[in-house]
Amino acid sequence: MVLFLSDILKGKIKGFGFEGLIQPDELFALPVILSGPIKFEGHVSQIGDKLEVRAHVCFDGRFFCHRCLKEVKRLFEFDFSHTLVQIDHRFDPLWFLARKKDGQIYCLCEQIDISDVLKEDILEAAPRFLLCSEDCRGMFGNWPG
Repeated sequence: MVLFLSDILKGKIKGFGFEGLIQPDELFALPVILSGPIKFEGHVSQIGDKLEVRAHVCFDGRFFCHRCLKEVKRLFEFDFSHTLVQIDHRFDPLWFLARKKDGQIYCLCEQIDISDVLKEDILEAAPRFLLCSEDCRGMFGNWPG
């Protein structure tokens, strides 16, 4: 989903909301089997001379506990926030390689594909070690905990 930011940059509006879906086949290497599309909603707003993007992401998924191998279904939710930093691609031909760094998104600021940014955010935020519960004792009940 491409967000067009020119109206905010020109001062015509202060911000706008957005919502959309990311289909399961668009996201690889997630340690969760998705039960359906990933839903997201958010808001773009101007704060001083900067643009800020906030988004809430949620999806249902299932996974196998890393200790006891029990199948678990769970709702996953994440909140993300980024500051958009405008760059001029004429002076930085590799701008797309350094797109996201330290909570900032380097973009042309006329438009940004929020789906791509959120896919990266989800992969970074998703836990790599998934448990059915914090006190899971493992397959044989002897996991220290």
